[in-house]
Amino acid sequence: MTSEPKESAPSPSPESPPQILSKRDRIASIADELVSIDRKNIGATLLELLKRVASSERSSVYWTCKKYLQDDYGLLIADSGHVGISDRYLPNLMFPCDIVVYSVVDMLRSGDYIQILQLNDTKEITIEHARVETVSIVDGAVRVEDLLSGSSYSTPKNSVIGKVVKVLSAFSAEWNSVFYEFKDRAWLQKTLKKNLDLYRNASASNQRQVVSEIEKRLAKLREESR
Repeated sequence: MTSEPKESAPSPSPESPPQILSKRDRIASIADELVSIDRKNIGATLLELLKRVASSERSSVYWTCKKYLQDDYGLLIADSGHVGISDRYLPNLMFPCDIVVYSVVDMLRSGDYIQILQLNDTKEITIEHARVETVSIVDGAVRVEDLLSGSSYSTPKNSVIGKVVKVLSAFSAEWNSVFYEFKDRAWLQKTLKKNLDLYRNASASNQRQVVSEIEKRLAKLREESR
């Protein structure tokens, strides 16, 4: 009696290697999952996510939201809005309490004054102004001159959040027409006094000019307050 040949067990196939997702695919997957959580309230869900990230990376969330609005919608959301009020003196650019008008950054040229978003050593956000020296045609990096020290440094293109297009001198007719909507005379006085104390003890070559201009503005403010 012959026995039927037994079928040999299939040899185990090698396990498929785990699929490696690219960074772009992983981000897309997270976005899809976020939408699936609550499609009707995606804005609230996204806000909760940003709050969670901001608990450890507050500066990154702040910077990214502003850059998104600027890059995707053409809106400049600067630290104090499209129109800012200067709280400092910067040579050849602004005095304290001037109103500064910024435009969305497009084509930068040598000599332009720009607003730069930076992180200090403790990862806190600071807003600086500088003068453009050159712009790299390779990656768009901007070589700038610090307005106070005169030193030069490079900053990435995506750190530039505004270009100065106009400065309205404090208490001028144009300044009054803009400032009328958000008057805060107490802030003006505090800012002028702070800068006056600073430059009275400074050793800048144009110290007298700066102190004289700030004193004139304080006198004008007191005169208008009567």
